[in-house]
Amino acid sequence: MSPRSAPKTCHQFSQTTPELSAAEGGSQVVSSRFVVALTREKGKNDKLRDLLLSNERIRQISATTGDTVQVHELPCIEHADGPDTEKLSPTLSTSQFDYIVITSPEAASVFASAWIEVGRPQLGTVAAVGKATEETLTEFGIDVAFVPSKATAATLVKEMPPSKISVDEGRATTVFYPASAKAQDTLQTGLEERGFNVLRLDTYDTVPASWNADQILLAQSATVACFASPSAVKAWLENMAEFETPRALAYLGLQLYGGDRSKRQERETISADDGMKSYVADPRRTDTFQKIAYSYDEGIEKDELVMGINLLRRALLYFHAKGTVLEVGAGTGRNIGYYPGASTIRKIVLTDTSDKMLLKAKEKLSKMSNDERERYEVIVADAANLQNYDDNSFDTVVDTFGLCSFDDPVAVLEELKRVCKADGKILLLEHGRSRSFAGLSSYLDKHSERHAKNWGCVWNRDITNIVESSGLELEKLDTWHFGTTYYIVCRPSK
Repeated sequence: MSPRSAPKTCHQFSQTTPELSAAEGGSQVVSSRFVVALTREKGKNDKLRDLLLSNERIRQISATTGDTVQVHELPCIEHADGPDTEKLSPTLSTSQFDYIVITSPEAASVFASAWIEVGRPQLGTVAAVGKATEETLTEFGIDVAFVPSKATAATLVKEMPPSKISVDEGRATTVFYPASAKAQDTLQTGLEERGFNVLRLDTYDTVPASWNADQILLAQSATVACFASPSAVKAWLENMAEFETPRALAYLGLQLYGGDRSKRQERETISADDGMKSYVADPRRTDTFQKIAYSYDEGIEKDELVMGINLLRRALLYFHAKGTVLEVGAGTGRNIGYYPGASTIRKIVLTDTSDKMLLKAKEKLSKMSNDERERYEVIVADAANLQNYDDNSFDTVVDTFGLCSFDDPVAVLEELKRVCKADGKILLLEHGRSRSFAGLSSYLDKHSERHAKNWGCVWNRDITNIVESSGLELEKLDTWHFGTTYYIVCRPSK
C-alpha cells in the first residue's frame, strides 16, 4: 500500500505509539497494510482502541508481518440540535414530572446541560437506560433512582413501576422523555400503552460527519472499519459513495451473513429428516430458496447494510456494467436500483431458478417508473444451462453471491463466459473461505452444514480457485471482511 495522508482532525494509534496526534498544519502517514478505522463520535473510541491494541491475535499479526496495526479515529456522525432543543430549558423551568427517562449518554449530556443552565430545578425520579447513561448523569450531579435490568427501552417499559405519588392521587404517571430525533417510539408507545402520560422532546439529532480529502483517503486505506450504529454505516456509505474501492466494513456484534437470531431459528423448521446426508453436497438444498423467498430480504437487509454490501454492489455495477446485461442468480433482485441509467445500460435480463425469488424481484420492478421498468426482463433460467442464449449475446454478465449456491460453480462460470461477448466483462461479488485468516475459514468449515441448510448456500467455497479453474481472465480481484468477500472483474478470455 502506498503511503497516504491521514486526516489532521483524526487521532491515530499504533501498538508502538499509543497516540499520534496530527501536528498543526501537518498530517500523519498511513503506511501499514493493517489499518482499522473506529467510527464513533470523537473521543468515544478509546475503549475499543485499547482492546484492539492489547489483543494477542493482533500482536501476532504485527510480529509475523512486521507491520504495525494502526488504529484511527474517523468519526462518521456528529451531534446537532434537534427540532425541540429550544423547548428543553423552558420545560424544565415550568413543568414537574413523576419520571425523567434518559436513554443514552448523549441525551444525558444535553439534558444535564439544560438543567444546569436553568438553575438545577428539582427533578422527579430519574430513570437511566444503561450504565454509561447513569454514569453521565451522575457526573453532572443528577441522582439516578431507576435502571432497568437490561439496557433497552423495551426492558424499561416492562419494569418501570408507576410512581407511588400518582397512584395515591389517582392519576396517570407523568414521564418526561428527552430523546434523539432518530430514536424509535418503543419507549413512549410502550409506556402509553401501560397508561403513563409521556411527553417526548427530540432535544438532539445525529447527522453524518463531513469528511475532508484527507479523511476520505484514510477511509480508502482502512482494512477494517468498525461501526456501533446503522447511522454510522449510512454516513460512511454517503461519504464513500463516489469511490470504487470501499474497504472492509464490520458491525460490532454482527454475525457474518447470519441474519438475526429469531430469523435463524425460524429457518430451523426446515426438516433435518428429509433424506439429505449433507446439505452442502446435495443439490436439493437449493429448494431452500423457494421456502425463504418471502422472508429473504428481511433476513439479510441489516447484515448487508452494516457490512457495506450495498456499496459494493453499487460500485461493481456503476463502474463496470454497460450495454446489454445478463444477471444470473438474481434472486429477489437485490441489485435492482444499482445499475447505471439507460445511457449506459440498454437492457437487463434477470434470471434465477427460483420463481418465488423472482416474484419478489418483480414486486420491486413494479414500483419503478415505466421507462426504467421497461429495461428489465425477468426469466426463470438455470445459470449452468443458458440454452436460450447464443454465444456472445451480452456485453456484461453479473453474478452476486451466487457461486456459493450453484451445484457446479465452475460450470456456471464457463457458461457465463460462453454468452459474454469477447470484449465484455463478467462481474462477480461473492463470499467464500478466507485465504488470509485460517481461523475464520475453519469456522466457516465447521458451520457449513448448518448454513447450507438454513440458506441453501455453501459459504466456505474457494472462490479464487473456482474463478481460476473456469479459465476467466482476472482484471480485478479485491477482498473484504477478512478475505471472505470477493469483488471480481473478469474478461471471458476468448
